Amino acid sequence: MRLSRDHLTFKALAALDEAAEATGPVPKSFALRFALAYLYAISTGERWMFDEFWRRATEPCAGDFAGALARRQSLNAAFNGIWGWQLIPQIAFGFNQYCRKYNTSHDRMAPFILNQRRNGLLNPEGYHFNHRREVLTVEDYLAARWICKPMSLLDCDMPIQTAGAFLITTAERARHMKQKPIYILNHCSQRGVVRSSCETLDETEEFTDHIARMCYEGSGLSAKDIDIFNPYDGFTLFFQYFLEGFQWRGVKRGEAHDFYAGDISVEGPNPLSSSGGNCGNGRTRWWGQRDCIQQLRGQAGYRQVRTRHETAIAGAFTAGYSDWVVYSTHPN
Repeated sequence: MRLSRDHLTFKALAALDEAAEATGPVPKSFALRFALAYLYAISTGERWMFDEFWRRATEPCAGDFAGALARRQSLNAAFNGIWGWQLIPQIAFGFNQYCRKYNTSHDRMAPFILNQRRNGLLNPEGYHFNHRREVLTVEDYLAARWICKPMSLLDCDMPIQTAGAFLITTAERARHMKQKPIYILNHCSQRGVVRSSCETLDETEEFTDHIARMCYEGSGLSAKDIDIFNPYDGFTLFFQYFLEGFQWRGVKRGEAHDFYAGDISVEGPNPLSSSGGNCGNGRTRWWGQRDCIQQLRGQAGYRQVRTRHETAIAGAFTAGYSDWVVYSTHPN
C-alpha cells in the first residue's frame, strides 16, 4: 500500500503527539526515530528542535509534578517548532488580536519604542550608548521593515555578547558590605500551558494576571506600592500584557497604548522601563534586574528616576514562560 505524503505526515505527527502525551519517558523506538527523521526531511527548519524532542521524550525526568510539567512544556515547545506556531508569528498574531480587541494599532507603540531607545542611550554599558548613538524617531519606527506583520524590525531586540553577575547573600552579611543592600521580597516563576498549539490572547492575559498575583501575594505589596517596573521587552509587542496584568500605575486591560502616549520618561511621573530594556540596550534579559538595583540605590546616573524609588519588579521572558523578582530598600 502506498501512502500519500499528507497521510504519512499525519502518521508521523500522531507518533510525536503520542510521545508528548506520555506521562514518562518513551522507548527509543524505530517508529519515533523514523517519524522525526521524515518530518525533518520535508521541513525547512533547523534540526535542533527535532533533537530536542527526541531527548526530552526519551530521557527520564524528575518524578514529581514539577518534573512532569517541565517535560510536557519542553515537548510542546519542540513540537510547535516542528509543526505549529513558533515564537515570532505567535507574538505577532497575539498583538494583532490585541489591536482588534481594544481598537488600537501598531503605530501607537511608537512612544514606547522611542522611550526605550532614549533610556538605552542613557546607559553607559548598553550597546546603543557605545556603538549606535543615533536618536530614533517616530518616522524611523513607522518605516521599519516588517519581520512578521505587525512585528517590525524595531520591535525586536538585538543579540549582543555580554554578561552580568549579581551577588546574593544574607541580610545580615549584606548590612556590612560596601554597597547599600537591596532586599528580595519575592521571586516566582510562570510556566503556563496553552490549550492548543496556538496561544490565544485570553490565555496570554490569564498568564500575566497570574504572575502578577504571585508577585504581589508573595511580597505583600500591591500595584500601587511598586515604584520601578522593568518587564522584559525582547519583543516589544508583548510588553503591554505585563503592564496591564500588573496594573502598574493603574493601567487596565486595553489601556497600555494610551499610557504610552503620556509622560513615561525617567524624569516624569511614570518612568516606565527605566532600564531601556533589551530593545534600548541589546539583548541580555537582565537589564531590568540591574536597573532595579541601581534605581533603588540611587546609582542609575542619567536614568535615575525623580519619583520615589523604594520598590521594584523585574522579570523575563514571555507571558507564559517567565521568572520575576520583587526588590525593596527595606527587608519588610
